[in-house]
Amino acid sequence: MVTSGFISVDTDRLFTAAAAVWDRAEQLQSCLDDCGRHDGLGGEGFVQARGALAVLVEDCVRLARTLRQAAERSEEGETAISAGLSAAGPGFAPVASGYAEPVGAAAFVVLATERVVGARADPRSARRYAAIAARLSGAGEGPVSARAGDPEPVRAPATLAAHLERIPDGGPQLRIDRYPGSRGGSDTVVAYISGTRDDPDGSEPFDLSSNLAGVSGRVGASQRAVEQALSDAGVAEGDRVHLVGYSQGALIASRIAADGRFPVESTTGFGSPGDGIVPGRGVAALTVRHSDDPVPVLSGGEPSGHDPGRVVVTAPSGAGAAAAVGAAGHARERYLRTASAADRAADPRVVGHVSAIVPPGAVGESRGYRLTEHTELSRRGRSGAPSSGGR
Repeated sequence: MVTSGFISVDTDRLFTAAAAVWDRAEQLQSCLDDCGRHDGLGGEGFVQARGALAVLVEDCVRLARTLRQAAERSEEGETAISAGLSAAGPGFAPVASGYAEPVGAAAFVVLATERVVGARADPRSARRYAAIAARLSGAGEGPVSARAGDPEPVRAPATLAAHLERIPDGGPQLRIDRYPGSRGGSDTVVAYISGTRDDPDGSEPFDLSSNLAGVSGRVGASQRAVEQALSDAGVAEGDRVHLVGYSQGALIASRIAADGRFPVESTTGFGSPGDGIVPGRGVAALTVRHSDDPVPVLSGGEPSGHDPGRVVVTAPSGAGAAAAVGAAGHARERYLRTASAADRAADPRVVGHVSAIVPPGAVGESRGYRLTEHTELSRRGRSGAPSSGGR
């Protein structure tokens, strides 16, 4: 389903809605009981109507229970945020207090709570999470660098799914494709931005701290690294820039487009926690989100006013019950299936957005970029001794 709206989660409203539906179910049940006292007075139509009423009561009860369960899960998640951060050690105290508002920024920690709690048992993990806390306060941020790979010939993709497939999933976090003179003599530049990565040694800019920074309105290391790579790639006025990202990569794309430093014409995001970011003037935005993915609701708000330049493709992930107990609805492979389904549906808004990125079949050059943040932690070895530097 393609819409131009946004969704948000409010625990109190979920509880209120559950109570209201439950009250209506009780009212309908009362009517059903009254009907039962007059079984002998009606004909076949009466019996059918009573059966339909019984089904309606069951549906209301089921809906009330579902709403309440959703509210309880939301409430448990809020509790898990504080518990997870506290379990990580005193270094996380500033994060818990400084990121309580907006709720979206703190809620992002739910996805990493289990990993954070585990930091107590692993000193190396504890150091990593302490480093994250330091980065969020601004004290532990380090300079970033971008190392370009060898150029390879590339042919422009023709579908939404093909663009998603080009987003790096391991190795370099960024891919930049350049198509010389593909649109009226101007070069088209398409940057494909990765999602969140594990941070084994403190040098990974695409870590949890960059997620938290991005959804709370700050510039994280991952965004700085992508901007560095775009500058190194010679992106400048006159180029036609299009940004494509998954998860944190989509968040970065939205933030760069809103900033206006680069001549961005469009963003394409999958499972973005940055849907609340207003695109820059004249920037076309397409975002694909799963209705059972917890990540897109973490931006803590929505743009004010109607944005005719934004198209939102919403669909269930197909993860079923698994999506309710984790992040299965956020899985990249499920977004690939949804993108393929959107291609088959051939909605003119989606087709128009994709075709405006770069003419299908255009020939260009592609480079992967390995992005690094040089922090104090990345300069130390496993034993705590200084190392030769960031990778």
